[in-house]
Order: sequence, then structure tokens, then C-alpha cells
Amino acid sequence: MNDLNLKPQEPDTLLLEMYEAFFALAHEHALALHIKLPKDAVAPHLLDYDKIYQVLSILIYNAISYTPAGGRITLSLQSDSRHIIFLVEDNGRGIAPKDRSHLFERFYRGDQSRSTKDGDTTHYGLGLSIASEIIKAHKGSISFMDTPGGGTTFQIII
Repeated sequence: MNDLNLKPQEPDTLLLEMYEAFFALAHEHALALHIKLPKDAVAPHLLDYDKIYQVLSILIYNAISYTPAGGRITLSLQSDSRHIIFLVEDNGRGIAPKDRSHLFERFYRGDQSRSTKDGDTTHYGLGLSIASEIIKAHKGSISFMDTPGGGTTFQIII
């Protein structure tokens, strides 16, 4: 994953584009998609736009797949002088404790507690592994936590 095309990118614009790209799909699944951006513009950061778009797509698609109809997904951006933080939060089924330590492993698929809401079998256990490798190549980190009230929040720090 050394083939990054790093250029100054505006992370708030990237997240807005993600929101626009996934709004219709979320609506089709009867989900509310929200976005939270900082009040002030976020300074450009060196990112491979296409790779970060791929990571966010993986996280948003998973959130849509694992959140029941009537649920919500929130895309957020935070920043400080050195880092940007992307958050993808859902109020879906969450991640079973036994799956947590394996979540970023290639081909790992959790049990029924993390199965898609519609029995979709197109998840092969590669998305989060690919996301993790892309974020590591950016010298960043990706992690997850329980969403208060239920669900999962993925956090990317670059």
C-alpha cells in the first residue's frame, strides 16, 4: 500500500461528497443519514483522496447494511492542529464481543449478531481489512467503539 497519491485535500469537502454519494442508498434502506461538520473550515491535509473515499465508503456501506430500517447513520469530522478525525456512527446491531479482536482481519466475518439486516451475503470479510491497511499507509489509525444507546462508531485519525 505504498502507492498513495498524497495531495492536500479538504476533509470537510470529502465528507460532504460522501454524504451526497450515500444519501439515496440510505434513504432506500429507510435510514436517516446525517452529517456533522466543524463550524470553521478544516485546513487541507495530505491524503490520497481516492483511498480515503474507499475507506469511508466501506464504513458507510457497512453501516447501511447492519442498521435496521428506521435507524440513523451520522458522518462527522473533527480536527485539531495536527489531526483530522472522521467518524461513522450507526445505531445498528453493534459488534459482538467475541468478534471485536478479529474485526480487521482478512476474510473474518462475525456471527449472526453482525449479519446484515436483509440476509445479504455480499460481505466477504475484506472491507475492514482493506480500510485498515489504507489508514495505516496514511500513518493513521482506525478503531471502533460502541455507540451510546446501541450500534457502532468507527473512528479514523489521520
